[in-house]
Amino acid sequence: MNKMIDEKLKKLLSKKINEIVNEIEIEDINNFRFGLLDGKVGLSLFNFYLYRFYNKNQYNEKATEFLLDTFEIINSNLNSCSFCSGAGGFCWALEHLIQNNFIERDDVEEVLTQLDSILYQKMIKDIDQGFFDYLHGATGIGYYFLKRSKYLNNCKDYIYDLIEKLYEKSICEKDGSIKWEGIFGAEEKKGYNFSLSHGMASIIVLLSKTLIMGINENKSRILLEGSIKYILKYRNKSSLNSIFPSYICEEEQSSMFNSRLAWCYGDLGIAFALYHGSIALNDSRIEKISINVFLHASNRKDLKKEHIDDAGLCHGTAGIAHIYNRMYRNTGINEFKDTAKFWFNETLKMAKFKDGKAGYQTWHSEKNGGPKNEYGILEGIAGIGLALHSWVTQTEPTWDECLLLS
Repeated sequence: MNKMIDEKLKKLLSKKINEIVNEIEIEDINNFRFGLLDGKVGLSLFNFYLYRFYNKNQYNEKATEFLLDTFEIINSNLNSCSFCSGAGGFCWALEHLIQNNFIERDDVEEVLTQLDSILYQKMIKDIDQGFFDYLHGATGIGYYFLKRSKYLNNCKDYIYDLIEKLYEKSICEKDGSIKWEGIFGAEEKKGYNFSLSHGMASIIVLLSKTLIMGINENKSRILLEGSIKYILKYRNKSSLNSIFPSYICEEEQSSMFNSRLAWCYGDLGIAFALYHGSIALNDSRIEKISINVFLHASNRKDLKKEHIDDAGLCHGTAGIAHIYNRMYRNTGINEFKDTAKFWFNETLKMAKFKDGKAGYQTWHSEKNGGPKNEYGILEGIAGIGLALHSWVTQTEPTWDECLLLS
């Protein structure tokens, strides 16, 4: 019976993937952004992965077309260095495509070399200003250099410098726990952001990787152990739905602990960071804590209560589904597989907009114009398509490295 249900879900998801592909193929998106997570670079990545599995030239042609468009945009108007929307993510994508044998290094190396020095300077400037943000700041650029260092050894020096800066900027408490202060929210409050998208969870993933690669090893270990210790201090502080807060802000002690269920903020991103940390530190205690957080979150299925309003990877159903698919692949725990199936079914239900793309729209408040059609990886149909494709084909989703998941 379960096998029949799985096959039915697989067919429904495959049909939805085709709808998404058709939307991206027929739409005129010449004026679309060029970023990795919110633009054409991401659409190129999506099509390259389809080409690898289905071996249809139409996907390779579309992927190449999108990629060439981004070269034109970045040559004429480089206005961002961020991982999400700018040169940091663009360069990471090129390295990813090279290292996974989608494109040839000789075709893009000159561009990468030209952008490296610009990105290094921006990374140092951002971190000097305390802008650690993964999607838009120093950590995201550092993540690109980590990828690049597998080919270009001097990029390890850039990462070394980043770790030195993180060490300088860190705040060490009496118990040895470590945190980084940031500014967040419309009111620009100071505090300690725990999130994977903008906060300390992304720093933990970065440090886990630098420790494994042996870059500035001593300080990487000190910072990794200390930041994990700080986050774990805020575990199980109340009987609310979530185990961890989104952030710590002294001005909002009464409201900080109940976080959402999503990739961007809340227990899932923090648990994934802890999982990375447990591998780097070879620490079974931290691994067990991470697994238990995922198991606890697998029971959180009230969409309204969890503030789940769309299907996107960032804060929607496909993101939750893919995280549990990834953790099932990592651990073989059947509860994670079942949870992934639940959220993939919910993802199909989210395709309910007549004027949406493959039925999908991204949630925005009425004040900000209401639901919108989005194409990109982070909030749009390309990201939904990648998550569905990974489940249907059961292929290794190496693309999710851009979301700090592998």
